Amino acid sequence: KKEIEEFAAIYSPKPSPIHYVDSEDPIAYEISLPDIHYGKLHNYSLEEVDKQFMHAVGDLVRKADGLNIERFILPIGNDGMNSEGMRMSTTKGTPQQDNAGWKTTFTGYWNLMVKAIDYLKDIAPVHVIVISGNHDFERMFYAGDVISGWYRNDLSVIVDNDFSSRKYYEYGENMLMFTHGDKEKTADMPLIMATEQPEMFARTSNREVHCGHLHKEMVNEYRGIKVRFLPSICPNDEWHKQ
Repeated sequence: KKEIEEFAAIYSPKPSPIHYVDSEDPIAYEISLPDIHYGKLHNYSLEEVDKQFMHAVGDLVRKADGLNIERFILPIGNDGMNSEGMRMSTTKGTPQQDNAGWKTTFTGYWNLMVKAIDYLKDIAPVHVIVISGNHDFERMFYAGDVISGWYRNDLSVIVDNDFSSRKYYEYGENMLMFTHGDKEKTADMPLIMATEQPEMFARTSNREVHCGHLHKEMVNEYRGIKVRFLPSICPNDEWHKQ
């Protein structure tokens, strides 16, 4: 039992608390990089994908220079991984081509997310929101569970990996709904928000839905609520090139 506890302690460290400085006019800063399709077969290695992802995270932080960031909102997933793993397909069964084995891509993905979270939490606390996609609906929950356990003793990181495929976040007068965007009709999303979170809906005056899935930037407004589809930094595979 003692050996097991010592082994577990290595993978669940108790980090020293970080003392953040209170600032005037604070903001929550969202860093959203959906649909990286980690493990997809293209011209880049996993190591290059890691570097590109971290470069994008760092670049977005640098663009916020001068803002008083009170916390980061970090949605992860949204087809974070390219396939459900060993069966080499999307969740519904569409065949996929991966550039590495399912164990390598799973551990590589969640370790990359840990690297990004560690980078951000040195600046401000991080609220991680896990969103399953249509390529990785199952595996993204597993990855979220690993990351939640990794930070269970870290007061600087909160991981939202509950069972709902739609997640909500409230900050000041702002309400955000996070969903992959493949299951709901965009025009129905305002009603879904009001139905699923009526109290949060009533408390807030600015409301948006943030989605992935389409790999391109697109913004529509329905009943005063913006529905944003965010672009992907993932390179094309042969099928998309064709």
